[in-house]
Amino acid sequence: MHISNFWVILKSKLISKPSLAEITLVLAYRQLNINYDTIRTELSLKPDSLQDYTRLIYTNNLSAFDQLRQYLSYEQLLEIDVAFKSFNQKLKQDIFKQLWYPSLLLVVLYMVLSLFLFRLYPSLHSLLVEMDLTTTSVSFIYGFLLVVFIGMSLFFLVFLVSLLLLLNQQNQKIFILLFKNSRLLLLGKKIYTHFFAYLFHLYLAYGASTRQILTLMKTAQFSNIVRWLAILTIYELDEGQSIDEAFNPALFDPSFIRFIHIATLANTLKEHLETYLDLNERIIKVMIKRLSTVLQSVVYVLIGLLMILLYQLLFTPMQLLNSL
Repeated sequence: MHISNFWVILKSKLISKPSLAEITLVLAYRQLNINYDTIRTELSLKPDSLQDYTRLIYTNNLSAFDQLRQYLSYEQLLEIDVAFKSFNQKLKQDIFKQLWYPSLLLVVLYMVLSLFLFRLYPSLHSLLVEMDLTTTSVSFIYGFLLVVFIGMSLFFLVFLVSLLLLLNQQNQKIFILLFKNSRLLLLGKKIYTHFFAYLFHLYLAYGASTRQILTLMKTAQFSNIVRWLAILTIYELDEGQSIDEAFNPALFDPSFIRFIHIATLANTLKEHLETYLDLNERIIKVMIKRLSTVLQSVVYVLIGLLMILLYQLLFTPMQLLNSL
């Protein structure tokens, strides 16, 4: 390991990474042409220079920092870090806003179903059997809800196992390769292509060529999938493919491939990337909204069936007794 890199890593253990808000403040001061020493005093920063401050952000990937410094200034590196992290936070917040409520409903329903099916129902059912008041409708609804509960259990199990497996970077690539042609990956493909296109657009704004951009993205610390896609695209370019042919259509969002093809022909890459990002963001929001609506509808139907079963269990005996 290079000695200077060793000292940066050692110092990073003692100095925490700057927050997004702090980096934004440093950039704001620099845009006012205030030197770093003044900024350091004003904000009580620990790094001695702007170089050390910027390197601190890239501590986990100093090779990326060294590569990026060949093309970009320290201020530009900070700008890219702020822009991508802000973009990342906004997209995740949009997804969370749409999915937290139906996800919470699903978890609550699962807990209520488990309580009802395995605690309340056996007691009430044994009482009905003793009174010889069991009905076909009660048995049918109970059987259906039991199947639903088993299905939900399997779904949660598969989801948790998949989540744990996908924490491994290599497994993320395997998952994409296995399901690259499946509709199951359609939303995920749009999301990670959106990250790729956004970072590509950021570097393009600083005047880098396509080859330089992909080389920079190959060492990007923001996303393992983005790095992997950049490496695959560079490989295709090295094999003699043109820029619009180098992007693997099986791994990228098909709309992105079409926009790249048109942009290459018209020589308007920046404008078409901006259009794609705007359009794709709208599509992602619509798809997430649709997923949220479907989840809520399923939960409401299951709650309705649960209420019907509860009604049958509580009121059917009374009705049968009154008819005697």
